[in-house]
Amino acid sequence: MIQDLTIVLYSSTKGHFGFKNSYQFTVDSLMKNLGDDFFSLAKYCNVKREDGDGKVFSEMEDFLGKRGFIINQTFGDWSHNNSSHAKEYYKDMLSVFNKFYQKQFTFVGEDDYIIHSNDPFNYCVEVATKFLKENKNALCIRINSEPDRRINGATKVAEGIYRQDEDFTKFGSTFTFQPCILRTRDWWHSLRIINNNLHLLDSVHCEILSGQVFKQFSDDKSPFYFFDPELVWCEHIGEKEKLEKLNGITNQ
Repeated sequence: MIQDLTIVLYSSTKGHFGFKNSYQFTVDSLMKNLGDDFFSLAKYCNVKREDGDGKVFSEMEDFLGKRGFIINQTFGDWSHNNSSHAKEYYKDMLSVFNKFYQKQFTFVGEDDYIIHSNDPFNYCVEVATKFLKENKNALCIRINSEPDRRINGATKVAEGIYRQDEDFTKFGSTFTFQPCILRTRDWWHSLRIINNNLHLLDSVHCEILSGQVFKQFSDDKSPFYFFDPELVWCEHIGEKEKLEKLNGITNQ
């Protein structure tokens, strides 16, 4: 049984490309992959709300509540296309971590990723939390998305786990918002620092800034890790074509 882990998801009533239900596919994916562990773990979902979204929010509240999620409501005016998105997102991330008790480790995910696994995902989670306990300078273990199912520029450090080395991306070893398992306290402090310096998001991409700040809690040059993509990977469904397919819409 998975222990010392909390699930935190981030969603909004805005949805993606006119579809308001991507979170349902994400949650169903977690239920499928975690099995009985899904129901035993504490689960929180931040839902960013807008004016006039009452019907959508009620549907989300009903769906998530029936699956054991505690909902954290936040309100804000934002757009997908500018820095207001990142600023409001960081406020939401910190809000959940400030408001609710968190276990030693947290699975953090957005509402438009689904997980695929060739190994029991429960086992992968246990491997990840054990690795983080034994390696204090490791900050997180990410589930790479489908296009990134590669290991060039990475080093295998344990069964099922690779280290993202400095030449893995043009930005070096850095953080992304693909689903990941991280040490709660390190990430909470990172969120605090970023929320106190939100103006930086006007000139620095949110994932790059996250990596820069998060790294301050490790003495390693390359503190970011990912699961072996042959064992577990994620699929980004927050795209118009994929959501049309998942909702049974076909173009004639």
